[in-house]
Amino acid sequence: MIYILLSILSSTSIFILFRGIDKYKAFTFQVIIINYFIAAILGLILSQGWNFIPGAMEKNWFPLSILIGLLFILMFFFIGMSSQKAGISITTVASKMSVVIPVLFSLLYYKEIITWQKITGISLALVALLLTVWKKPEKKEGLLILFLPVILFIGLGTTDSLVKYAQQSYLQSDDASFFTAFVFGISLISGILIGIFKKDFFKGFKQISTYIYGLMLGCVNFGSVYFFIKALNETGWESSIVFGVNNIGIVALSVVFGLLLFREKLKIINWMGISFSLLAIWFLTGMYGIG
Repeated sequence: MIYILLSILSSTSIFILFRGIDKYKAFTFQVIIINYFIAAILGLILSQGWNFIPGAMEKNWFPLSILIGLLFILMFFFIGMSSQKAGISITTVASKMSVVIPVLFSLLYYKEIITWQKITGISLALVALLLTVWKKPEKKEGLLILFLPVILFIGLGTTDSLVKYAQQSYLQSDDASFFTAFVFGISLISGILIGIFKKDFFKGFKQISTYIYGLMLGCVNFGSVYFFIKALNETGWESSIVFGVNNIGIVALSVVFGLLLFREKLKIINWMGISFSLLAIWFLTGMYGIG
């Protein structure tokens, strides 16, 4: 249970930090580059994987890690843009409704047992996600809200499913930190290759705030993936349950922080969604005698 809680806290911190990056006018692209550098270093330190890097290409998860790494940085840019332009709540629903894809993947591909408690819990979770972040869009946000949810839904849902496949097919618990480090290393290299073609790429590295936010973002970004893989490996829960509890926890906590830190207003329907999310968690975790 502790790994899921740490994953939820880490993932929620990502949305909050992106809002701070926008508020204090830090360079988002450069922050993301430093973030991946820090995340990769953390993974190598935890796994003591410096000596394993030359043999990484021989790992059976190597091709999959490249694909996941590329998707990570691509989706990270979309999350950053959406958090800054559309707000934490809208970005949260755009990204976390993607839980439908890995949950269906886990149920169908791995033939996990379908019970009435699981169906009830997942159904409540989806309703909770919609109600919690419901917001009547302003006209100026219309195109943004129409475009980003589709990209984030498909992209993040696919990424989460690939992480689950890698965890189930190739990774032992001890491999989590090295695999995470390698994936973030791929994202780092991809970001640098993209950045060198951008105008004023090196200008952003002259601001101290770039390094501060990059350091913080790198720590929580690494934690969000590392703790999530550990949760899949060690909780003993079916993956569809882990995905459900993790995502609705992130949604509820993100909305609360958005309210407290950024004065994002909540309506009655949003509070109903938070209540539904707690009920969904009770159903899902209750299957394992935790609720």
